[in-house]
Amino acid sequence: MSRATALVRSITDPGERAIGYADLHLAAHGPIGTSRHGREADAFSREVDRALGDLPRHRWTAGGALERTAGDERGFQVRAGGREQAEDEALAYARPDHRVRLEMAVRALGCREDDMRAIQGQPYLARAHRESFLAWASAVHVTLAIDDGRPDGVFGPIHRENLTADIDQSSVPARVAAAAAAYEEFRLAREAPWHAMCASRVRIEDPVYAAAVDLVTPAPGSPLSPAFARRLKEMLDAGPLPAAAELLAFAVDVRPENRDALRELAAEVVARAEPGSATGADALSVLAVSPVLSDLVEPVALLHEAARASFGWQHGASPLNEVRTRLFPVLLRSAPSVALQEFYQAASRNWSLAMSLLAHDPDALRDALGDDAVAVLGSAMARGLACTSPENTAPEVVDGVRLARLVATGSAQNAQPS
Repeated sequence: MSRATALVRSITDPGERAIGYADLHLAAHGPIGTSRHGREADAFSREVDRALGDLPRHRWTAGGALERTAGDERGFQVRAGGREQAEDEALAYARPDHRVRLEMAVRALGCREDDMRAIQGQPYLARAHRESFLAWASAVHVTLAIDDGRPDGVFGPIHRENLTADIDQSSVPARVAAAAAAYEEFRLAREAPWHAMCASRVRIEDPVYAAAVDLVTPAPGSPLSPAFARRLKEMLDAGPLPAAAELLAFAVDVRPENRDALRELAAEVVARAEPGSATGADALSVLAVSPVLSDLVEPVALLHEAARASFGWQHGASPLNEVRTRLFPVLLRSAPSVALQEFYQAASRNWSLAMSLLAHDPDALRDALGDDAVAVLGSAMARGLACTSPENTAPEVVDGVRLARLVATGSAQNAQPS
């Protein structure tokens, strides 16, 4: 906890720092079944309040641009329809202060009810928070039931309602929550033999989320659902192929007893991934990450294939970057020299991509660099920036992080800045 606290303190952006302290506040309460707001949690709560006090405020302007009231010149274009339309769509999350408030709300406990109330004026974010809470309630119910050997009386009714609710078919968060509840019921049946499984009866029109529910509808140990296999084959024919790969990568984890049938479907994904295809590279990179399915894909060849793929992307980050980011931890473990070359090229040409490579899988970095991975990286960055500086010194702040504090999180032998 002390190392995590030091890492959060190195962050200069008040919004990101508030989110970090909110995570620490949540962790300080301990497991849900024995959660308590002690001195450590109270200290983190005060740090959250300090960070939120420094959070810049933004506003939707009548002309459709999002501005900081403090005078920052950054703008976020909003479609015609003004503030009300923006607040009622996922675009509300693009507003930095709203994003922070939602992230705070989903981490809030009863001792920080104001964090939940802070988003009630934003319709879309309030609905997203509600669905997040419902999914969380199902997960907590199942965890407590498994640990205690009996159903939970507080969250149990919410979980059972999640399995039968009539959801808003247009709401992505509602579909996510329904699929998550179905999985939690499956998890309870797998881990608690005394529990009589009650499969989800929620109707979901979206074929991807419907397939996710079909996957966990048969009880553990049963054959795959024919409905799941049918939906997967429909995705192979009509797309989206990456979604089919994601479902299969998840499926081999939760239904290992059906591994052979799932591998056959994954082999069909490989066969349908056309060379030079953006969606094909995307789907194959998903399989490459799966410990069970990774042998179906050669990650180095896929990286080179993705680089040759014609994505034709005109706005925002290229999908190629998502493929490269997903493959980086795989390469770090299986072909470290290729991974380092990939990181070098990214750091030389696209700093944001380089940071995404590092952030995507912290466990892979820790395996490669040890527990002091963050300090090792911070020290290397400080040395590199100092080498390119006329003053032979690194900037105090880089990408919203105080490098000296980052380096200081490591052990004495690994925390030397130069």
